[in-house]
Amino acid sequence: MSRDPSLLQDILDACSLIGEYINGVDYDAFDAGYSIQDSVIRRIAIIGEAANHLSKEFKAKLPDIPWRDIVDMRNVLIHAYNDIITEEVWIVATRDAPALAKRLKPFLDEMSQE
Repeated sequence: MSRDPSLLQDILDACSLIGEYINGVDYDAFDAGYSIQDSVIRRIAIIGEAANHLSKEFKAKLPDIPWRDIVDMRNVLIHAYNDIITEEVWIVATRDAPALAKRLKPFLDEMSQE
């Protein structure tokens, strides 16, 4: 049995939590707030880890999603933490994570009906 539904749920949950963490926060507050940064970074890492374990068949259905970049971002956050660029994390949190959630939610809904 495929783990894809569970992994998609992990990604969607992480995207939702990122939205909660940054709700009402502007970039300056994010840049100065290490606890918010740490929380967002943790959730982005979870997204990358889950994306890494999605089946090739599922990822092939969505070739427009930059799966490799998502996994690579996770690897930087976990292994090259001294090289983290706050602006890039902010862009992922404010632009990429919501777009990813919007793109993936219909697939999870479809899988739930099967």
